[in-house]
Amino acid sequence: MSVTAVASGSMAEQPAGTYSATVEALYLQGFVHVEIATECPDTSSETAEFDAFLYIDPSGVVRDRHGVPISGATVLLLRADSAAGPFTAVPDGSAQMSLQNRSNPDLTDAAGRFQWDVVAGYYKVRAS
Repeated sequence: MSVTAVASGSMAEQPAGTYSATVEALYLQGFVHVEIATECPDTSSETAEFDAFLYIDPSGVVRDRHGVPISGATVLLLRADSAAGPFTAVPDGSAQMSLQNRSNPDLTDAAGRFQWDVVAGYYKVRAS
């Protein structure tokens, strides 16, 4: 198995001996193996590893023609295997969407926002 470092950097020490780091957005999707290696000033080291599934995020805000967010708008997620389409509705409850939101169509929240996490593909969102 080949391993590619996608992001790396230094962690800053916080109070109480904890450390934090910010990793830039990862433009990947699918199954990934994450390894976090910590090398301490006293030459000790620790490694944490886990496997994860990364989704892509079609999200946004539905607004009226004056720019005001629309609460309760119906949003429909459409998917295709190529940019040329054809685009069809992702079935409600489909495993193409993460467990956090498998509703399609869905409704915008009080601020007009909608969001899904989905597997790779080409997506369009239709609002009404």
